[in-house]
Amino acid sequence: MIRVVQLLSIAIALSAISEIRAQAIHRNIVEGAVMKSHSNEPVSNASVELKPVLEPQSYVVQSGSDGRFQFRNIPDGEYELSATRSGFVRAEFGKRRQSDPPLHVSVNASGASSNLTLSMVPSAVVVGNVSSSGGEPSAAVIVRALRLTYRDGVPALRVEQTVVTDDQGNYRLFSLMPGRYYVSASLPANSAVSASYYQSTSSIQLARVIDVAAGSTIGGINIASHFENGITVRGKVSFTGSAASVELEPRLPMIPAAIASSVTVDRNTGAFSIPNVFPGEYFLNAQSDGYSIRIPLEIGSATVPEIQVTIPRPVHFATNIKFESNLSNPPAISFRIHAGTPSVEEFMALNGGLPTLSLIPGDYQITPWTDPTKAYPQSMRLGNLDVLNDGLHVDPSSEGTIELVMGTHPGNLQGNVISATGQPEPNTIVVLLPDAAHRNRVDLFKDVRTDIQGRFKVEAVPPGDYVVLSWEDIEPTAWKNAEFMKDYEKFGKPIHVDADGRNTIQVEAIPSR
Repeated sequence: MIRVVQLLSIAIALSAISEIRAQAIHRNIVEGAVMKSHSNEPVSNASVELKPVLEPQSYVVQSGSDGRFQFRNIPDGEYELSATRSGFVRAEFGKRRQSDPPLHVSVNASGASSNLTLSMVPSAVVVGNVSSSGGEPSAAVIVRALRLTYRDGVPALRVEQTVVTDDQGNYRLFSLMPGRYYVSASLPANSAVSASYYQSTSSIQLARVIDVAAGSTIGGINIASHFENGITVRGKVSFTGSAASVELEPRLPMIPAAIASSVTVDRNTGAFSIPNVFPGEYFLNAQSDGYSIRIPLEIGSATVPEIQVTIPRPVHFATNIKFESNLSNPPAISFRIHAGTPSVEEFMALNGGLPTLSLIPGDYQITPWTDPTKAYPQSMRLGNLDVLNDGLHVDPSSEGTIELVMGTHPGNLQGNVISATGQPEPNTIVVLLPDAAHRNRVDLFKDVRTDIQGRFKVEAVPPGDYVVLSWEDIEPTAWKNAEFMKDYEKFGKPIHVDADGRNTIQVEAIPSR
């Protein structure tokens, strides 16, 4: 009898311990609704997934006829929330486009894990046929949907989807987000021929853009392929280094980018030969011992005259680096050298070391770079020249010491973003642009994202005048493109940041177009 009582007491104690542990690990309800974008109609039978950020397992439920979903007994933690359903683009909480980072849902006793909304966009479809120039169906051809985007502010093409034609040359691009697309066709097994674009051209500059609406099916996007054979580009490079190489880079690059192939320049004659080059617009990059020169090049279907490139001898500049305040452990400084186009070289100065900048003749924008929380470029001069803001022109007779002063008293900016109706805008881009006179200063561009409450904070802002903008939806880094910004400059909210200043601002997000 005593034994039974002891066992019963142990069972009661274990039950109490389990109850205490269960109370310590809060079990929560996460609920919300799946709705169609722009119409707020419920989406039923959607598969809704709640996945812990740092764990592999997930919870899955189905949305009801009213679009509602509910997860029960969910432990505290950070989660990603998503929904999938046939006929719709995958929806992820807080994301307006696939390139956006996910917005985490904080689940705890006081967290906002109810009335969550997943907005699903009806997917679009583009169908068509690829045939040869003689009208024969082209089977096993790679067809891609491409969208115009930006890479560090420079226009580029992003591959959104890739499919293969069937035995009749037919293809179907599906689950597309609404937007503007190019469609290309290329042969997978023969890299020596160019791609063709709708409508039947080998030049992306002459290709036709297709406007794709949400939920639409667009047919008749047929491509009569003109797979042109590549030509050979030849030339000579004059250089004084130990070796040299050249490569061709499309002026409208592809994302994800193919690995750039370079060819070696003959050390004795300087001659080079690049085979299988397709018609289009390129940059030719010639490099020797860390120095490079870039020239624009347009390739047609005819033979290209021999190209002559000279990489001149470098000019050397001493540097003198000072800090506005005395720092016990000065941060490392790197110099990012921009030569007119997005070509970057870096020279590192460790802990106050004084590097020599070696530049071949040309025009440069020089940006000192370091941990922005510790220091920022305040001034940089070569004699009477303002190198930091005006750039540096280098010719064979240039000489002198570049004097750099790093500031150590940045300001901060915080605030919130609202919609046109006054609602918080979570996971939206907030951009801090320098005033028009300093748009060549890449170090002054700042961008952050709002949290689930629409709040943001930009830290370590160099003192100066700025414009603050936010968009509901925007291609990454588009704000660094001057042509793109012409339509949006008027929406900017001006603000002045003082040294050690603390600024607060409210911004209205620019609606999607």
